Amino acid sequence: MGVLRALGSRHLVSAITLMTMYVVMIIYGLARLGLWDFSLLKGSLIWFFSVAIFSLFQVNKFSESPHKISGLVADSFKLVVVIEYLVGAYTFHIVVELVLVPLIVFLSALVAFAETKPEYESVHKFLNAVLAIVGIAILGAVMYLLVKDFDQVANRQAASDFVLPVILSALYTPFIAFMAVYSTYQTVLIRLQYSIKKRHVELYASFVAMLIFNVRTELLKRWSSNVAKCRLQTVREVNQSFRQFFQMLAREKSPDAIFLPEGWSPNLARKFLISEGIETGFYNPVDPMEPSEWFCCSKLVEFGSGLFPNNIAYYLNGNDRAVNSLRLKLNVNDPEHAEEAHTKLLSSADTLAREALGLDLRDILSQAIIFGQEGTLDGPDFKITFTKTEWPNHAFGGYDLSVEISGI
Repeated sequence: MGVLRALGSRHLVSAITLMTMYVVMIIYGLARLGLWDFSLLKGSLIWFFSVAIFSLFQVNKFSESPHKISGLVADSFKLVVVIEYLVGAYTFHIVVELVLVPLIVFLSALVAFAETKPEYESVHKFLNAVLAIVGIAILGAVMYLLVKDFDQVANRQAASDFVLPVILSALYTPFIAFMAVYSTYQTVLIRLQYSIKKRHVELYASFVAMLIFNVRTELLKRWSSNVAKCRLQTVREVNQSFRQFFQMLAREKSPDAIFLPEGWSPNLARKFLISEGIETGFYNPVDPMEPSEWFCCSKLVEFGSGLFPNNIAYYLNGNDRAVNSLRLKLNVNDPEHAEEAHTKLLSSADTLAREALGLDLRDILSQAIIFGQEGTLDGPDFKITFTKTEWPNHAFGGYDLSVEISGI
């Protein structure tokens, strides 16, 4: 019931209404150019209730990764074009279609929405299974008709049904791009209301951000994340936040050459563990108004099985010029799989030492990591520190292990 109530929310209804108006204008334009007529109505409806609505529910994903929008046309139709071509080439009995079309539309809308809400994961899996069963049944019937009457597939009407989704998706992409930008600004502007208490300062920051960042939503989100860490009180502080932000971008674009013992280039250090499936977010000041300490970290990377999987994370600390601390932290939530966890930490620490120091220290690292020992390894211009922290109140006797490489 929660999914159904959410589908009726004001914002969602407004978005679907706006999308419908845009699609109607596309079809009207194609009709004026002689590229659409009512014989293509069925194919248009199939496209609308599959690709168009599904893409609308994926707007948040597009706003998080704008580059994915460019692949909307191709990716959306790797399967849908073929299905629509085959299904559009044949007409089922009117009673069957009157049942199937509303059912598929309704289920598709529920699936698309449930996918965006983690709390509806079980519902999403169930509805996907139902849709898969329906889809297999339809395709089975179509393939039977295809074998029985192959010549019909090659007719002109069917070919038009095949091309139509590609044209509609290409013309639909600007709308999705607009909605992705709008969704990002909506989130950022709400965040600014909580970050900046004075209304006139908040309005000024919002207006200038729209002028400066326009459609560059990745930069907008990064700037707003920095602003959320501090409490801007004046227009002057807002201007200062913009200056510092673009100075930071300039340093990233033309980084200084950094060598030990000073540390490592932030741009390089963030990517030291990509081969291990670990990458940090952006390297930002802890307090943008007093940018003396900088920091970034990866997400917790889970591995193994069990109710509480073990995980590992990667942390960078330093200043605006250089990273001077690289730290791997292993959280052993399930000691029954400790051996597997220690092996993962060893692999990651070995890769980090190779990338950061250019040295093969696996034998030395393994002695400390496999047995969970604490200690320090001193090099000519670096230090490696091993620490272990027990969790006294943990139900399963969990603990964490850290390996930190720093300049000296």
